[in-house]
Amino acid sequence: MNYSDLIKAHIVKNEKGECYSPYNGLQSIMHCEGVKSERGLYRVWISNLQKMIRRGMLNEAITSMIECVETGEIFRTNVINRMAKVIVSEDIGLANPNLPLYCAKLIKKELKNEDLLQLVFILVKSKKSRLIDNLYHHCDKKVNKSFEEAFSMLKSAITEKDIIKAVSYLNNCIEVSSASKKMITINEIKKRQQIYEVWDYILRKSGGVYNVNYALLELYVSQEKNSGKKLNMIQAVLNLMFKGEIDFYELEIEEYKGEWKTDIEVWPWSISYDKHSIPNALRLGRGSDFFFKYGAELYNKSDNMWLSQMDEKFKV
Repeated sequence: MNYSDLIKAHIVKNEKGECYSPYNGLQSIMHCEGVKSERGLYRVWISNLQKMIRRGMLNEAITSMIECVETGEIFRTNVINRMAKVIVSEDIGLANPNLPLYCAKLIKKELKNEDLLQLVFILVKSKKSRLIDNLYHHCDKKVNKSFEEAFSMLKSAITEKDIIKAVSYLNNCIEVSSASKKMITINEIKKRQQIYEVWDYILRKSGGVYNVNYALLELYVSQEKNSGKKLNMIQAVLNLMFKGEIDFYELEIEEYKGEWKTDIEVWPWSISYDKHSIPNALRLGRGSDFFFKYGAELYNKSDNMWLSQMDEKFKV
Protein backbone atom coordinates (compact mmCIF):
# COMPACT_ATOMS: atom_id res chain seq x y z
CA MET A 1 0.00 0.00 0.00
CA ASN A 2 1.58 3.31 -1.04
CA TYR A 3 1.53 6.67 0.73
CA SER A 4 -1.52 8.09 -1.03
CA ASP A 5 -3.51 4.95 -0.23
CA LEU A 6 -2.64 5.38 3.44
CA ILE A 7 -3.84 8.97 3.36
CA LYS A 8 -7.13 7.94 1.76
CA ALA A 9 -7.66 5.06 4.18
CA HIS A 10 -7.04 7.00 7.36
CA ILE A 11 -8.04 10.64 6.90
CA VAL A 12 -11.79 10.72 6.49
CA LYS A 13 -14.19 13.42 7.67
CA ASN A 14 -17.96 13.17 8.09
CA GLU A 15 -20.50 15.94 7.45
CA LYS A 16 -19.70 17.49 10.86
CA GLY A 17 -16.03 17.73 9.99
CA GLU A 18 -15.14 15.00 12.48
CA CYS A 19 -12.20 12.83 11.58
CA TYR A 20 -12.69 9.08 11.72
CA SER A 21 -11.36 5.77 10.47
CA PRO A 22 -13.48 4.01 7.87
CA TYR A 23 -12.53 0.71 9.51
CA ASN A 24 -14.18 1.07 12.89
CA GLY A 25 -15.94 4.40 13.30
CA LEU A 26 -15.05 7.39 15.41
CA GLN A 27 -11.70 7.24 17.18
CA SER A 28 -10.38 9.01 20.25
CA ILE A 29 -9.13 12.56 19.87
CA MET A 30 -5.52 11.49 20.29
CA HIS A 31 -5.75 8.86 17.58
CA CYS A 32 -7.79 10.55 14.92
CA GLU A 33 -7.83 14.32 15.33
CA GLY A 34 -6.56 16.08 12.23
CA VAL A 35 -3.81 18.65 12.86
CA LYS A 36 -4.75 22.33 12.66
CA SER A 37 -3.17 22.78 9.24
CA GLU A 38 -5.30 19.88 7.92
CA ARG A 39 -2.12 18.24 6.66
CA GLY A 40 -2.78 14.89 8.28
CA LEU A 41 -3.47 13.12 11.57
CA TYR A 42 -1.97 14.15 14.90
CA ARG A 43 -0.97 10.60 15.83
CA VAL A 44 0.84 10.10 12.53
CA TRP A 45 2.70 13.40 12.88
CA ILE A 46 3.88 12.62 16.43
CA SER A 47 4.87 9.15 15.25
CA ASN A 48 6.83 10.86 12.48
CA LEU A 49 8.46 13.21 15.01
CA GLN A 50 9.93 10.32 16.96
CA LYS A 51 11.05 8.45 13.85
CA MET A 52 12.75 11.53 12.42
CA ILE A 53 14.56 12.09 15.73
CA ARG A 54 15.73 8.48 15.58
CA ARG A 55 17.10 9.08 12.09
CA GLY A 56 18.70 12.44 12.87
CA MET A 57 16.54 14.32 10.35
CA LEU A 58 16.26 17.83 11.79
CA ASN A 59 14.03 19.59 9.24
CA GLU A 60 11.51 16.73 9.23
CA ALA A 61 11.52 16.52 13.05
CA ILE A 62 10.99 20.29 13.45
CA THR A 63 8.07 20.29 11.01
CA SER A 64 6.51 17.27 12.73
CA MET A 65 6.76 18.93 16.14
CA ILE A 66 5.24 22.22 14.94
CA GLU A 67 2.35 20.44 13.19
CA CYS A 68 1.52 18.70 16.48
CA VAL A 69 2.02 21.64 18.85
CA GLU A 70 -0.05 24.15 16.88
CA THR A 71 -3.10 21.87 17.06
CA GLY A 72 -3.84 22.92 20.66
CA GLU A 73 -2.68 22.96 24.29
CA ILE A 74 -3.44 19.28 25.03
CA PHE A 75 -1.32 18.30 22.05
CA ARG A 76 1.47 20.67 23.04
CA THR A 77 1.66 18.98 26.43
CA ASN A 78 1.64 15.56 24.82
CA VAL A 79 4.55 16.49 22.54
CA ILE A 80 6.60 17.83 25.46
CA ASN A 81 5.98 14.63 27.41
CA ARG A 82 6.94 12.46 24.44
CA MET A 83 10.23 14.27 23.89
CA ALA A 84 11.38 15.16 27.41
CA LYS A 85 10.17 12.08 29.30
CA VAL A 86 9.94 9.18 26.84
CA ILE A 87 12.39 9.66 23.95
CA VAL A 88 15.11 10.69 26.41
CA SER A 89 15.18 7.09 27.76
CA GLU A 90 13.62 5.09 24.92
CA ASP A 91 15.80 6.23 22.00
CA ILE A 92 18.79 7.94 23.63
CA GLY A 93 19.26 6.48 27.09
CA LEU A 94 22.81 5.52 27.98
CA ALA A 95 24.21 7.02 24.76
CA ASN A 96 23.73 10.48 26.31
CA PRO A 97 23.22 9.60 29.98
CA ASN A 98 23.23 13.15 31.38
CA LEU A 99 20.43 14.36 29.08
CA PRO A 100 17.74 13.70 31.76
CA LEU A 101 19.33 16.52 33.79
CA TYR A 102 18.49 18.95 30.99
CA CYS A 103 14.99 17.52 30.48
CA ALA A 104 14.11 17.56 34.20
CA LYS A 105 15.09 21.24 34.38
CA LEU A 106 13.13 21.99 31.20
CA ILE A 107 9.79 20.56 32.37
CA LYS A 108 9.81 22.76 35.47
CA LYS A 109 9.27 25.93 33.46
CA GLU A 110 6.67 27.21 31.03
CA LEU A 111 8.14 26.27 27.69
CA LYS A 112 8.26 28.77 24.86
CA ASN A 113 8.44 27.84 21.19
CA GLU A 114 12.20 28.38 21.15
CA ASP A 115 12.56 25.87 24.03
CA LEU A 116 10.75 23.24 21.97
CA LEU A 117 12.88 23.95 18.91
CA GLN A 118 15.99 23.64 21.07
CA LEU A 119 14.84 20.32 22.55
CA VAL A 120 14.14 18.82 19.11
CA PHE A 121 17.57 20.00 17.97
CA ILE A 122 19.29 18.36 20.97
CA LEU A 123 17.42 15.07 20.55
CA VAL A 124 18.13 14.92 16.81
CA LYS A 125 21.85 15.61 17.24
CA SER A 126 22.33 13.31 20.24
CA LYS A 127 23.98 9.90 20.09
CA LYS A 128 21.35 7.20 20.39
CA SER A 129 20.69 3.79 21.89
CA ARG A 130 17.54 1.68 22.25
CA LEU A 131 19.02 -0.65 24.88
CA ILE A 132 16.58 0.39 27.62
CA ASP A 133 13.44 -0.08 25.52
CA ASN A 134 14.76 -3.34 24.05
CA LEU A 135 15.48 -4.70 27.53
CA TYR A 136 11.94 -3.80 28.53
CA HIS A 137 10.54 -5.71 25.53
CA HIS A 138 12.68 -8.73 26.43
CA CYS A 139 11.11 -8.81 29.89
CA ASP A 140 9.14 -11.85 30.92
CA LYS A 141 5.96 -10.38 32.39
CA LYS A 142 5.28 -13.58 34.38
CA VAL A 143 8.32 -13.65 36.63
CA ASN A 144 7.89 -12.35 40.15
CA LYS A 145 10.88 -11.64 42.37
CA SER A 146 11.81 -8.93 44.83
CA PHE A 147 13.73 -5.86 43.73
CA GLU A 148 16.64 -6.95 45.94
CA GLU A 149 16.94 -10.09 43.81
CA ALA A 150 16.71 -8.01 40.64
CA PHE A 151 19.56 -5.73 41.73
CA SER A 152 21.62 -8.68 42.91
CA MET A 153 21.17 -10.42 39.57
CA LEU A 154 22.13 -7.30 37.62
CA LYS A 155 25.21 -6.84 39.73
CA SER A 156 26.41 -10.38 39.04
CA ALA A 157 25.04 -10.67 35.49
CA ILE A 158 27.41 -12.46 33.14
CA THR A 159 25.26 -13.37 30.15
CA GLU A 160 22.49 -11.53 28.33
CA LYS A 161 20.00 -14.05 29.78
CA ASP A 162 21.05 -13.00 33.28
CA ILE A 163 20.41 -9.34 32.45
CA ILE A 164 17.01 -10.04 30.88
CA LYS A 165 15.93 -12.02 33.95
CA ALA A 166 17.10 -9.27 36.28
CA VAL A 167 15.29 -6.51 34.37
CA SER A 168 12.20 -8.74 34.16
CA TYR A 169 12.16 -9.06 37.94
CA LEU A 170 12.63 -5.32 38.32
CA ASN A 171 9.91 -4.53 35.77
CA ASN A 172 7.39 -6.69 37.56
CA CYS A 173 8.22 -5.02 40.87
CA ILE A 174 7.19 -1.67 39.38
CA GLU A 175 4.23 -2.83 37.30
CA VAL A 176 1.23 -0.93 38.67
CA SER A 177 -2.20 -0.57 37.12
CA SER A 178 -2.68 2.92 35.68
CA ALA A 179 -6.46 2.57 35.74
CA SER A 180 -8.29 5.17 37.81
CA LYS A 181 -10.03 3.47 40.72
CA LYS A 182 -11.96 4.69 43.76
CA MET A 183 -10.57 1.79 45.80
CA ILE A 184 -6.95 0.68 45.48
CA THR A 185 -6.45 -3.02 46.16
CA ILE A 186 -4.04 -4.35 48.78
CA ASN A 187 -1.96 -5.82 45.95
CA GLU A 188 -1.66 -2.39 44.32
CA ILE A 189 -0.60 -0.82 47.61
CA LYS A 190 2.16 -3.43 47.89
CA LYS A 191 3.23 -2.73 44.32
CA ARG A 192 3.37 1.00 44.97
CA GLN A 193 5.40 0.40 48.12
CA GLN A 194 7.87 -1.60 46.04
CA ILE A 195 8.23 1.34 43.64
CA TYR A 196 9.08 3.71 46.50
CA GLU A 197 11.58 1.18 47.87
CA VAL A 198 13.26 0.80 44.48
CA TRP A 199 13.66 4.56 44.05
CA ASP A 200 14.84 4.92 47.64
CA TYR A 201 17.50 2.29 46.94
CA ILE A 202 18.54 4.05 43.72
CA LEU A 203 18.87 7.44 45.39
CA ARG A 204 20.78 6.08 48.40
CA LYS A 205 23.21 4.33 46.07
CA SER A 206 23.53 7.55 44.04
CA GLY A 207 25.42 9.21 46.88
CA GLY A 208 22.82 11.56 48.30
CA VAL A 209 23.51 14.40 45.85
CA TYR A 210 21.39 15.66 42.97
CA ASN A 211 22.48 13.78 39.88
CA VAL A 212 21.08 12.15 36.76
CA ASN A 213 19.18 9.50 38.76
CA TYR A 214 17.36 12.21 40.72
CA ALA A 215 16.51 13.82 37.37
CA LEU A 216 15.12 10.49 36.11
CA LEU A 217 12.96 10.25 39.24
CA GLU A 218 11.61 13.75 38.51
CA LEU A 219 10.73 12.68 34.98
CA TYR A 220 9.15 9.50 36.39
CA VAL A 221 6.87 11.21 38.91
CA SER A 222 5.79 13.89 36.41
CA GLN A 223 4.00 11.25 34.30
CA GLU A 224 0.54 10.10 35.35
CA LYS A 225 0.42 7.04 33.14
CA ASN A 226 2.98 6.44 30.49
CA SER A 227 5.30 3.61 29.48
CA GLY A 228 8.13 6.12 29.73
CA LYS A 229 7.93 5.80 33.54
CA LYS A 230 9.27 2.25 33.44
CA LEU A 231 12.00 3.23 31.00
CA ASN A 232 13.12 6.09 33.29
CA MET A 233 13.46 3.66 36.20
CA ILE A 234 15.27 1.00 34.17
CA GLN A 235 17.71 3.68 33.00
CA ALA A 236 18.39 4.74 36.59
CA VAL A 237 19.10 1.14 37.57
CA LEU A 238 21.44 0.59 34.63
CA ASN A 239 23.23 3.85 35.52
CA LEU A 240 24.01 2.32 38.91
CA MET A 241 24.90 -1.16 37.80
CA PHE A 242 27.04 -0.28 34.79
CA LYS A 243 28.44 3.12 35.76
CA GLY A 244 31.95 1.90 34.99
CA GLU A 245 30.96 1.20 31.38
CA ILE A 246 28.86 4.30 30.65
CA ASP A 247 30.40 7.56 29.42
CA PHE A 248 28.91 10.23 31.71
CA TYR A 249 30.39 13.05 29.66
CA GLU A 250 29.38 16.64 30.37
CA LEU A 251 26.35 17.69 28.35
CA GLU A 252 27.23 20.36 25.80
CA ILE A 253 24.31 22.40 24.46
CA GLU A 254 24.69 23.85 20.99
CA GLU A 255 22.21 26.67 20.39
CA TYR A 256 19.58 26.14 17.69
CA LYS A 257 19.16 29.27 15.56
CA GLY A 258 16.37 28.18 13.22
CA GLU A 259 12.87 29.64 12.98
CA TRP A 260 9.46 28.38 14.08
CA LYS A 261 8.50 27.40 10.56
CA THR A 262 7.06 24.32 8.90
CA ASP A 263 8.34 22.93 5.64
CA ILE A 264 5.27 22.30 3.48
CA GLU A 265 7.29 19.82 1.43
CA VAL A 266 7.63 17.59 4.51
CA TRP A 267 4.91 15.01 5.15
CA PRO A 268 5.00 11.95 7.44
CA TRP A 269 6.96 9.03 6.08
CA SER A 270 5.05 5.89 5.24
CA ILE A 271 6.79 4.11 8.15
CA SER A 272 5.02 6.48 10.55
CA TYR A 273 1.73 4.76 9.79
CA ASP A 274 2.11 1.86 12.21
CA LYS A 275 0.45 0.16 15.18
CA HIS A 276 1.07 3.22 17.37
CA SER A 277 -0.46 5.79 15.05
CA ILE A 278 -3.41 4.35 13.14
CA PRO A 279 -6.31 2.02 13.93
CA ASN A 280 -6.16 -1.47 12.48
CA ALA A 281 -2.51 -1.19 11.45
CA LEU A 282 -2.39 -4.98 11.46
CA ARG A 283 -4.62 -4.93 8.40
CA LEU A 284 -1.75 -3.25 6.63
CA GLY A 285 0.65 -5.91 7.90
CA ARG A 286 2.19 -3.39 10.29
CA GLY A 287 2.55 -5.04 13.66
CA SER A 288 5.51 -5.38 16.02
CA ASP A 289 7.81 -6.87 13.38
CA PHE A 290 7.27 -3.86 11.13
CA PHE A 291 7.90 -1.44 13.99
CA PHE A 292 11.16 -3.00 15.18
CA LYS A 293 12.49 -3.45 11.64
CA TYR A 294 11.63 0.02 10.30
CA GLY A 295 10.08 2.32 12.89
CA ALA A 296 12.71 1.79 15.58
CA GLU A 297 15.69 2.13 13.25
CA LEU A 298 18.41 4.43 14.62
CA TYR A 299 21.06 6.59 12.99
CA ASN A 300 23.91 8.28 14.88
CA LYS A 301 24.29 5.38 17.30
CA SER A 302 26.56 5.50 20.32
CA ASP A 303 30.25 4.96 19.64
CA ASN A 304 30.76 3.48 23.12
CA MET A 305 31.96 -0.06 22.36
CA TRP A 306 30.33 -1.63 25.43
CA LEU A 307 26.97 0.03 24.71
CA SER A 308 27.15 -0.90 21.01
CA GLN A 309 27.69 -4.54 21.97
CA MET A 310 24.78 -4.41 24.42
CA ASP A 311 22.53 -2.81 21.79
CA GLU A 312 23.35 -5.62 19.37
CA LYS A 313 22.84 -8.36 21.98
CA PHE A 314 19.40 -7.17 22.99
CA LYS A 315 18.12 -5.98 19.63
CA VAL A 316 14.45 -6.90 19.26
